Amino acid sequence: INQAAAQVAWLEAGGNNYYKNCNFIQDGNATAAAQSGSRALVISSGENLFENCTIGGDTIVRATGTNSTLEFTSGAARNVFRNCIFQAYSTVASNLHVLIASGGLDRYALFEQCTFHTFGTAMNAAVSNAGGSPGGNVILNNCITVGATAIATTGNVFVNQVSAAGATTTGIGILAT
Repeated sequence: INQAAAQVAWLEAGGNNYYKNCNFIQDGNATAAAQSGSRALVISSGENLFENCTIGGDTIVRATGTNSTLEFTSGAARNVFRNCIFQAYSTVASNLHVLIASGGLDRYALFEQCTFHTFGTAMNAAVSNAGGSPGGNVILNNCITVGATAIATTGNVFVNQVSAAGATTTGIGILAT
């Protein structure tokens, strides 16, 4: 494995899968963790369910390069995350937990009772939805973000009964950006 290159722990490309109690731990090596483009999970398919999963790692610091815990690519549709923990140890404010590339999301991605936790330098935002075509909505239902300045700064990201420690946007059923 080339530690000086971006690493992806798991690429979900098949669709219609169910993941329960899985750990997608990101970057077990400091050199790899510093690379732009590293991810714990990349989703390029639709209709997957992730339940009680841990996504990302907070043991090795993500330094220097900009990376994300989870990325959606290729019009991923109707992916659901229930009771999942997204975690990062970061010293780069532009890192994200959820990155949706332009055209990366179709219809919606639903996060129910998920925790987004960042240790170290606060992320500028936990979620970024670049939109594009196809486009979709990110729905955060009863989630909490800790260690991010904002829940989201771009795109269609909606929150319901969200708690956000230190975030600029909280409330019930509102657009986060």
